[in-house]
Amino acid sequence: MSFVLAASIAAAVSAAIMIMCIRTLLLRSRQVTVEPPAFLPLAEEEVAGRLSRAVQFRTVSGETGPVDPDQFVALYAFLSESFPLVHSALKIETVNRYSRLYEWTGYDAALDPVLLLAHMDVVEPGS
Repeated sequence: MSFVLAASIAAAVSAAIMIMCIRTLLLRSRQVTVEPPAFLPLAEEEVAGRLSRAVQFRTVSGETGPVDPDQFVALYAFLSESFPLVHSALKIETVNRYSRLYEWTGYDAALDPVLLLAHMDVVEPGS
């Protein structure tokens, strides 16, 4: 490789790095300022009670034994009873008999969707 070609490549790379550094320093945030939502008071004892009841269902999956489908059915009945507005407003689809897909349709279908994930089973320690 000739000295002129190597010098040209080095100059081009240096110029590109300088341009990136300058543009980075001049770049300003485009983040929209949003006011935080108003605080919603929680009924802490009620929330703790629901959580306490929910974790008592033995929704265990793993290699230690068969899954008890009745526990999942009971958990979903408990959730339906505990959160009636959610279960009346959302579209609920059963997947593979014991999984639930909750679809919360927004007001504007032109906006991008949001996906929230969770799982209802646990794996026993040592599995």
